[in-house]
Amino acid sequence: MRRQTSERGVMLIMALGLLTILWFMVLGFARSSSHELRLATASLATERSLAAAESGLVIALQHLKEDPEYRGDNKYTRLQYSQEEYFVEVLEGNKSPVPLPENTVFVRSYGKDRSGRIRQAAVVVQLGQGQESLLSFAVFASSLDINGGSAIESYDSEGSGSTDQATVGTNSTGPGAINLAAGTYIRGEIKVGETGIPGEAKPRNPTTDSKNTVWKNWNAWSLAESRLDQAQEYPPVDFPSIGSTKVKVDWSGVNLAPGAYSDLSASGGGEVRLSGGTYVFNSLKLTGGAKLSVPGDKPVVIYVKKDLDLSGGTVNNTSERARNLLFMMNKNSLAKLTGGARAYMTVYGPEASVEMSGGTRLYGAVVADDIRLNGGARIVYDVDLARNPPDVLSGGSTGGSFNILSWQQL
Repeated sequence: MRRQTSERGVMLIMALGLLTILWFMVLGFARSSSHELRLATASLATERSLAAAESGLVIALQHLKEDPEYRGDNKYTRLQYSQEEYFVEVLEGNKSPVPLPENTVFVRSYGKDRSGRIRQAAVVVQLGQGQESLLSFAVFASSLDINGGSAIESYDSEGSGSTDQATVGTNSTGPGAINLAAGTYIRGEIKVGETGIPGEAKPRNPTTDSKNTVWKNWNAWSLAESRLDQAQEYPPVDFPSIGSTKVKVDWSGVNLAPGAYSDLSASGGGEVRLSGGTYVFNSLKLTGGAKLSVPGDKPVVIYVKKDLDLSGGTVNNTSERARNLLFMMNKNSLAKLTGGARAYMTVYGPEASVEMSGGTRLYGAVVADDIRLNGGARIVYDVDLARNPPDVLSGGSTGGSFNILSWQQL
């Protein structure tokens, strides 16, 4: 009997010990779970507050685009469809925590989640002049025809390497307003008129003779196709009066001052050396290896009333920036860029025609009514033109512009 009682006591002690061990295990697991839950909750709160801060930055940038004088609302604002809030301050000059270049602001956003946790995000923004660039597209035309292995690409003269931002646009909506022959391409998106019919970026079969606004033959492609949100407005060239002096240049060359002239023709390897400023010509023609030279530090604007023919010469823009050489083409005028020339320049003529062929490469942008690329010609869009266009082409009607110099989470 005593032996049985003793055995029961031992078993009871063992059971109590086991229960104690289990209790400590459960308690430890609960503590661990509680700790992990607190960490997860804190992490979620941090992510929510950071997301709120970055949402505040996006909203602030939109305000700055509409009004460069926007400096924040000085209060926490609740995000739509969310319990998180944001507070934005726009700092400039000595109020900024970092040194700022001219016409630049430091935008800081505080995001707060429902638990009160706060995170920050900030951007440094270089403000525009309250007007958008008229050169936000690589090419904009009523009709565009690309043949003979030609292409449209892009690069950034203020950055490095090539980009995929050669956006091509048209307000046209009819079939085949943009036509890519076999083996041609656009390293960017094609945007058609509001009611146009976009097609596939890389169709398996030709789309010629379809209802699509963009026709593509075999192995012709772009990166995307879509519709414009609204029709783009390009004001016609307000053409100044031409002069009466004809300029004929031979092998000896000439230094030509800004002003209004009649016809300019250069041949025999002659060099036409321009200085910074505005020139007006009835026509401009280069033949026999003639050269048109533009200084690197002084922008040149050239108005051409009738025809611009660079097919027999070259253009030397020493700055290698398209914003420093601008051709303004009159209504019904024609710009011929052929013969393998390589030039850094911009051509603007919403009512003009442009023809490129013979391996010509234009580093800049083209706005015209009708554009034809043939014989391996290429337009290589300088994306910096969207940020820093020539002064005469800074005048869009859809709000302000800015350039984001840095974006960081604090």
